[in-house]
Amino acid sequence: MTWKTKLEIFEHEKNWDAAVKTVEDFILTDPFSVEGHIRIIYLLHNIVVEENCTASERGLYAELLKKYFKDSLKLFCENSEYLFFIGKILHVAEWYFDQDDTSLAFKMEQKALEKEPDNILFQWANALSFGDIKTEQLLANRIMNGEAEKVEWLKERGFPGAYILNFLKYSADRPGKDI
Repeated sequence: MTWKTKLEIFEHEKNWDAAVKTVEDFILTDPFSVEGHIRIIYLLHNIVVEENCTASERGLYAELLKKYFKDSLKLFCENSEYLFFIGKILHVAEWYFDQDDTSLAFKMEQKALEKEPDNILFQWANALSFGDIKTEQLLANRIMNGEAEKVEWLKERGFPGAYILNFLKYSADRPGKDI
C-alpha cells in the first residue's frame, strides 16, 4: 500500500496521529517531495483549524505546522505548485504560520502565476484572492467544464486538491454569475 493510500485511509478515519506519521515517514524518505510537504501542511492546518482535539494536541500540531511551513518555504520558495497550494491555505488562520496577515498568501499566489502565467488554476486563484469575481467565475467554469486534466491533477493531490476543488465548485456555481 502506498503512503498516499495509507494517508487517505487515516484522513477519512480521522486518525490524525497515524496520518501525520505517514506523511512524516514519507518526507524522511523523500525530503524534497513538494507533494509530501504540501500534504503535511494541509493536514496539520486542517487539524488545528477544523478538527476536534485537545488543547495540548492542537498545540503540538500547531508547532509541527510552523516547523514544516518554515522548512518547506526555504526548500520550495520557487516551486509554483507549492506556492499555489500554500498560498491558498495561508488565507485561513494565517497566525498558525506566524503571519500577521495574508500578505504572504497573496505574494505566493502572484509568484506562482508569474512563474506559470498560462496556468488557468493560478489565474483563477489570483482572481479569487484579489476579488475579480467576474474573471474568477469565468475561469472556474472553464476549469470545471473544460479542463479535465486540471481537475484530475487536483484530485491526485488528495485532501489539498479536494480543498481547491471545493473552492472551484463554489466559484463556478455561486449566485451572481452575471456580475
